[in-house]
Amino acid sequence: MYKKGKKLDSKGIILACVGIIIVCIAINVAFALFPPAGRTDDNSAVESPAASDGAVDTDGFGTDDESEGAADGQGDTIQVDPSIVAVPDNLPEEMTQAGFQDVVARYLTSLTSEYGAPEKTLIESSGVNTGMGPDGSDIPYWIIRAYFPNETEIPLTVDYTKGEGFNVGTY
Repeated sequence: MYKKGKKLDSKGIILACVGIIIVCIAINVAFALFPPAGRTDDNSAVESPAASDGAVDTDGFGTDDESEGAADGQGDTIQVDPSIVAVPDNLPEEMTQAGFQDVVARYLTSLTSEYGAPEKTLIESSGVNTGMGPDGSDIPYWIIRAYFPNETEIPLTVDYTKGEGFNVGTY
């Protein structure tokens, strides 16, 4: 192509640079159209630690100082507003309303990636689990029905154990 010792002229340098740019663009287009296996852009692998146990102290603050959120597919975090959480009128004095709302809102936040932010919650029932406490005491519990925009209704059980605070889940 070139004789030994002959220098590359400016036309050859420009063509080489244009060729490299075209190859880079082609690679980017290929990865955009056909992402590598195991990678998606829908953030479906995002999990929230709020779904683990949801324990809250009696003062209404969580036992772990992590902030929970759920991705909405746009890279933003949706936090469920605690004010939409229905609060029972029969909470004993040591169980704060704010603590109840906070633990339920944090648990609902863990469900938003799958169901979206809930529109409302209603108290379905309440009762006492006799002798189910760690020391054989009774544990008050409440069933809340959460209503999501996609017409999904999920019943949540919230119970209160002295020393552990509120626990919420779909158990």
